[in-house]
Amino acid sequence: MNESASNSEELAKLRDEVIICTNCGLCKAVCPIFEENRREPFSARAKMILAYFLLSDQIELNDTVVSRIYQCTTCKNCTYTCLCELDVAKIIEKLRKLLVEKGHATEVSSELVTNIEKTYNPFGEDPKVRNNFLKLVQEED
Repeated sequence: MNESASNSEELAKLRDEVIICTNCGLCKAVCPIFEENRREPFSARAKMILAYFLLSDQIELNDTVVSRIYQCTTCKNCTYTCLCELDVAKIIEKLRKLLVEKGHATEVSSELVTNIEKTYNPFGEDPKVRNNFLKLVQEED
């Protein structure tokens, strides 16, 4: 199976996952992003609707869509209240992976990747400094 066919299958599976959402709205009561903004487009329910339309090629990928997908803490509060037992955080992470593959990584996520590639840690700290800290901790034991 070629990469394109595999990617299409992966997207179809993700779309099938998203469509399980019944749009009940219970997720809004526990979503810190919705709580902060008190507007429907920031809720997990809205993200699932957005994801479905995006994965069904019914809307175009633009800055607003990208922004909404990244406006999720992936705290899983919505997952715990979901009547359908959807793992919304996992769906969001898969969507973010798709966005990165399409060149829509955030500045922060790009910086994290660069730091990991250069220093093997997300904060970009010198590994020698990190090893010194480890030595201090081990000495205390």
